[in-house]
Amino acid sequence: MSRFSVAATRAMPGMSLFEEASYWGMLAANRAMT
Repeated sequence: MSRFSVAATRAMPGMSLFEEASYWGMLAANRAMT
């Protein structure tokens, strides 16, 4: 997932914020489900 985030950020700088938010959002969801 991290590699994809980095690649997406480098490919589309405008999506960096969205990628970061989705990444952290997934982490939070994982912790909440555990």
